[in-house]
Amino acid sequence: MSDIILKCDGKAFVGWKYIHLVCTMQAIAYSFCVEMDLNKDNAPYFNQIKTHSSIELIGIDNETKVKQVLLTGYIDKIKRIISPEESSVQIQGRSKTRDLIDCVITKSFAQNQSLTAVAKSICNDFSIEVTSDNTSVLEDKLCFSLQTPFYILNELAKNQNKVLLTNNKGNLLIQDKVSKEVLPTPLIEGENIILAEMEENGSNQFSSYKVKIEEQASIEEQDENVPCFRPYEILSAIQESKEVSKQIALFEKRKRAYFKIKVVILGWEYSQGKFWQENKLCEVNLPSLFTNSKTLLIESVTFNLIHFEKTTVLTLVKPETYHV
Repeated sequence: MSDIILKCDGKAFVGWKYIHLVCTMQAIAYSFCVEMDLNKDNAPYFNQIKTHSSIELIGIDNETKVKQVLLTGYIDKIKRIISPEESSVQIQGRSKTRDLIDCVITKSFAQNQSLTAVAKSICNDFSIEVTSDNTSVLEDKLCFSLQTPFYILNELAKNQNKVLLTNNKGNLLIQDKVSKEVLPTPLIEGENIILAEMEENGSNQFSSYKVKIEEQASIEEQDENVPCFRPYEILSAIQESKEVSKQIALFEKRKRAYFKIKVVILGWEYSQGKFWQENKLCEVNLPSLFTNSKTLLIESVTFNLIHFEKTTVLTLVKPETYHV
């Protein structure tokens, strides 16, 4: 059996009746919502908790006592619910990288700075560490006025063919490829999968992806899977080369090639003391949906506790979705 501890201001809270924790590659901030019944013993502690308090969500295996940090961040919202039958408190929050999404800044960069150096200069103010092996420099002097840090970094990352991710420590990761690690526990229909669905959704796909660059010809990537006329134009904030523009158009095409599988499994761990993680590869055997087993990328992990039942929802995509 496993549980989740919320650590805040030196206190550790456990015994939640509702948990919803989302760790995803689609956003640079994880999010959570937890709820607990209030009583005379815990109410004074919860009354002291404030929004923007630093927190850690920690998964613990109650048998082995092995702990794994799942999220490091801040509290966004506290809701106290009172009814004749019960009183409870609900806490919502996100990773430290939430501030890169919410805040608005103005920033200028000199020539010949690396993307890593730029990211560190921005993230240092937010006490967010940056992990990156990028050494390529930005050739032009740039100025971004009244933009979110995420917008600035994402525009620069696209120019360098990188993607922005986060991790359980709330740090910013700048990567050019997804993990090659394959988790040792396969997902198998009839064994550990209790529900599965496969979705192909074309509503976010387009027939062409055109990157418009000032004073240069536009670069266009066609999608032969969309036969009707559905153009999508991208105006970059940075003057890119034709090669980089081609990569941006290709990345947009790949990430919108909508093929997703969602599976629901019991529990939160893929083996004792090890919680499911996004950005890992996993063998999937679903003969009702496809003939051969596939190695898919875990794009997101959602831990749920509802009506005393613990489940994990995994969203899986083709690994090339995140290749740039």
